[in-house]
Amino acid sequence: MRLFYFILLVAAIKCIRAQDTIYKRSGDCLAANIIEVTPYAVKYKKIENVTGPLYVTDKTDILFIKYKNGSVDTFKLNDSYRQPEKFNAVSDTNKIYIVGKNLFYKYHRLNNNDLLRLISFYPDEVKRNSMMNDHKQLRRNNRNRYTFGIIGIAMVPLGCLIAAGISSLGDDTGAEGAAVAYFLIGSVSVGISQFCNYRYHNKKKHIIATYNTF
Repeated sequence: MRLFYFILLVAAIKCIRAQDTIYKRSGDCLAANIIEVTPYAVKYKKIENVTGPLYVTDKTDILFIKYKNGSVDTFKLNDSYRQPEKFNAVSDTNKIYIVGKNLFYKYHRLNNNDLLRLISFYPDEVKRNSMMNDHKQLRRNNRNRYTFGIIGIAMVPLGCLIAAGISSLGDDTGAEGAAVAYFLIGSVSVGISQFCNYRYHNKKKHIIATYNTF
């Protein structure tokens, strides 16, 4: 009976060790089954669901990986991990994906400048020009959503300060009017910011849909 429990214990230890472990720079430790290590990212499945979805993590977020065979891959915080791959003409494997609020191309996160560069190499001239025009509107909406957002947030406390100053002079009616006016301006600005934010993400989705249709 003791021999049975000993064999069971040894088997359990082997099962525990038969996994890859990802150590992130944030201090988190993740048991996983590594599928592929690309120049810019690590693709893996969670150990508790090896038949489940495929996850992707940037190399810049990983300190090192300890594999089930005991070997270790260490990733230095090197700028080469951040460089985009050479942007080629699109193919079935060269699509842009939206993950949350981020864009990814070949598992590399894209900012708006990367997206513009990628569009500029698109082989179809008509679609390329259409996407370039959409990208101009995207940048304008991106600028406006932050500008009006800041104005909207600033108007409320500014209105309160001005109203307090007017009230201290004994003009309560003027103070109330000023507070209401600044509050309305702030509310309108926040509303415009939200509308620009909606148009920004809508344009981004439209660009991706156009790019991935070939």
